[in-house]
Amino acid sequence: MWSQIDNRKGHTAEMKMKLITIALLAFVVSAFAIDEYFWASVELKRDELKSLERAGIIIDNYINGNAIVYVTEQDLARIASLGYSASVIPKATELGRRLYPGLLDGYHTYSQLTTTMHSYPSSYPSLCKLDSLGPTPLGNWIWVLKISDNVAVREPEPQFRYMSTIHGDEPVGMEMCLNLIQYLLSNYPSDTFVARLVENCEIYIAPLINPDGYVNRQRTNSHGVDLNRNYPVPDGTVGDDGTFTIEPENEGIINYSLPRNFVLSANFHTGATVVNYPWDYTPTRAPDDSLLKIISLEYSSRNSLMWSSTVFPHGITNGYDWYEVNGSLQDWAYNRGEIDLTIELYDVKWPDASLLPAIWNYNRESMLALMSWALRGVYGTVTDSLTGEPIKATITMNIPGQTITSDSVTGFYQRIIYPGNYTLNFSAFGYLPRSISVSVPTGGSTRQDIKLYPLGSCFVSGYVDLAGRAQDAGAIVICANDSMRLYDTTDATGYFEFPRVPATGEWHITATADSFADSTITVNLASLTRFIANFTLYPYLVFYASDFESDNGGLAVFSGSDWEWGHPTYGPASAHSGNKLWATKLSTNYSNNSNSILETPEINLPAWSRPLLKIWHWYSFEFSGSTGRYYDGGNVKLSVDGAAFFVIEPDSGYNCTIYSSNPYLGGERAFGGSSSGWRSVSFDLSAYAGHRVKIRFHFGSDANTRYPGWYIDDIAVLSPNYILLAERKEKMTESFAGVSAYPNPTNGVVHLKLKGAEKKGEFTLEAFNILGERVYSRLETAKDDIIWNFRDNSGNELPGGIYLIRISYNGLGLSTTVLYIK
Repeated sequence: MWSQIDNRKGHTAEMKMKLITIALLAFVVSAFAIDEYFWASVELKRDELKSLERAGIIIDNYINGNAIVYVTEQDLARIASLGYSASVIPKATELGRRLYPGLLDGYHTYSQLTTTMHSYPSSYPSLCKLDSLGPTPLGNWIWVLKISDNVAVREPEPQFRYMSTIHGDEPVGMEMCLNLIQYLLSNYPSDTFVARLVENCEIYIAPLINPDGYVNRQRTNSHGVDLNRNYPVPDGTVGDDGTFTIEPENEGIINYSLPRNFVLSANFHTGATVVNYPWDYTPTRAPDDSLLKIISLEYSSRNSLMWSSTVFPHGITNGYDWYEVNGSLQDWAYNRGEIDLTIELYDVKWPDASLLPAIWNYNRESMLALMSWALRGVYGTVTDSLTGEPIKATITMNIPGQTITSDSVTGFYQRIIYPGNYTLNFSAFGYLPRSISVSVPTGGSTRQDIKLYPLGSCFVSGYVDLAGRAQDAGAIVICANDSMRLYDTTDATGYFEFPRVPATGEWHITATADSFADSTITVNLASLTRFIANFTLYPYLVFYASDFESDNGGLAVFSGSDWEWGHPTYGPASAHSGNKLWATKLSTNYSNNSNSILETPEINLPAWSRPLLKIWHWYSFEFSGSTGRYYDGGNVKLSVDGAAFFVIEPDSGYNCTIYSSNPYLGGERAFGGSSSGWRSVSFDLSAYAGHRVKIRFHFGSDANTRYPGWYIDDIAVLSPNYILLAERKEKMTESFAGVSAYPNPTNGVVHLKLKGAEKKGEFTLEAFNILGERVYSRLETAKDDIIWNFRDNSGNELPGGIYLIRISYNGLGLSTTVLYIK
């Protein structure tokens, strides 16, 4: 049977030897009907699979040293160019072409499926509602049916989802989903088990999520993309489709899922008979590994064909153990807080329709039993203790397990778990966290409604002065701590506010605007009810900049052959801005054994400046998720006044150390793996002010496996222009509490004046340098004129620079910045 080709692990040597013989016995796969596609076998090691995937080859399975691939004539040539030999499985391909005309007999066509899906709400208007996940590139609609006893209302109930046929040549699950819909609707409410599901769950069923592939009788969508390799990978790396572009079908599923709170789901395939659980992309076990096995066994134990598998013990497998997949639906779903399974229903991908009733009989009880797990564990609602309004809370446990959230609309949560005693932790923005102990009975569930108590809050506000501009609208202000980020945009006067910031611990308030240097104030809000943060942002002076549109920016290739300037057609496929950039290769993967260096012209950094290097870059380098080794990568090096080059660290740090097998960068800190899209990165060059510098972008690769590489755009070396500080506008009004400083800049002392605040009692005066270090602190009696002489608490004179001065009293925090010139 086809299973011996399509199963991914556990085969004996005898099975491998019988590979071609077994292929001849395979009934059919729909893709065979399309002349340009073939099934082929490629003998290679497991760790070499990535080289095929990076070349755009679709891998369907891996069998004891043989990859089963889905290819065109062009793909066969590409495989040969990589040094591998592909053997087409000719008899199976011919058989598929010959028998194809009768394949659809007994299966719903897309048109029939559409008619059938529309018929359900007409026949059962109180139980189901038809929706769509949007049109496909060919204009076909992805239909989804919601089933519930109160279908028009979003109820505080668990949401369950079945989807099928993400591969267009695997339609058995489509028919099983249609059977399940009819079974649920026609047996409610007479069947008590069905009634329990319909009355206590919101059930969503999408039978055909790749209609273009199904209509064209092919695995991929109409763009030729394997949709089960196209979802965001949990670690941010690129999927096996080789792109970060989400296909329309998957985008529709993602957009439909995000506002909902699915607790359990599964997607159906064929080509094997097994339940596959996360993760697919890494050998590291999922946090809920034990639970995932139990739920998978719930399905397989009721399917005798699956349970008796001689390939997969009791019909279940970990995805990565089968073979590595990056960009799968189940990994994306599990990473966002769902439990999702990939269920392979039958060994033959597209069996004769006469077998569908038997396949339904094998799977019916399993499908129902899996749904019942959505009603197990701990459930309830999370609400505000004062208003009773629902809260979107984060929920964790005292044992390893995924983090889940309560529904923002209803406050409902469901933490699926097996019987036992647990501690659940609830937290939400603006609320005191809460922990509870709970006991889950065998085969049942426990309800725990949670009320969270609002935290004391601090009103944070202030002004952003965009130095040199008449108006100050459009600056972005971010108020953030380790777990949350709040945003506001300044009005024409520069004003911003955050009315209700939780008064807990340290917060970082950052003001940013295009073409201006950022500024950050760090404050502990624990004892404050009001904090005023005023910023002056200074425009950049540019010492070097290029977007590489009109020319190559004066950059030169110092060594190697992998740096090219022009329009990219590979990797990100477009520049960060405009059309041109620098890339290791514009149209293909980088070279093996590459030691390629790109160098800027010499740049003069004025002694008074605080220069920094800013670049935008996209990268995808060879990396092994199983070993954690970064084989290829790139870093930035600097030469000062013609001296030797050395590695400089970005403000956010490099993400890896290159593995020793790389002869050019081995042991060096660098960028490695994947950037997951375009990223901006900055390097502080202030230590080199007053000197001449050259900058290098150094790329190095080892002897094996090529990836898309490094793409660099919009390079600039610049410094804030502090000269404009002398023209700083006064923002305060008498009705608004604040602190002003004059003269500013100053070369001696600074006078601080409180405005709009009650001036009595004592307050704390603190000063911080540009690194955020507190350099001075004293208790002061409130008065009209407060003086500080830029000396620390030991009386030592402080160096010139920018200082943040903060005054705190009576629950109020005030701040301003001052430039001290020596």
